[in-house]
This record gives sequence, structure tokens and C-alpha cells, in this order.
Amino acid sequence: MPKHATLEQRISWHLAHQENCGCRPMPQKLQMELNKRNAKAEAHE
Repeated sequence: MPKHATLEQRISWHLAHQENCGCRPMPQKLQMELNKRNAKAEAHE
């Protein structure tokens, strides 16, 4: 993960890390943000 990563970079890194390693869950703050984004995307479908 880059130094001073943006929210987008952090989410992307943690998603890739979960797929490849799974040693720990995504931080709750990032998971909540991802859930909000998914809910908004589903509402626009």
C-alpha cells in the first residue's frame, strides 16, 4: 500500500489482500464505506 494512501487505494489494497491472503479482515471503517457504496450502487440499478 502506498504511503498516505487515499480511501480508494486502501479499499482496493484490502480487497486484493483478502483474496490473496485472508490473514485478517478488512478494517471495520473501510468495510462500512464499501457497504455504503454497494448500497448506493444497488439503489441506482
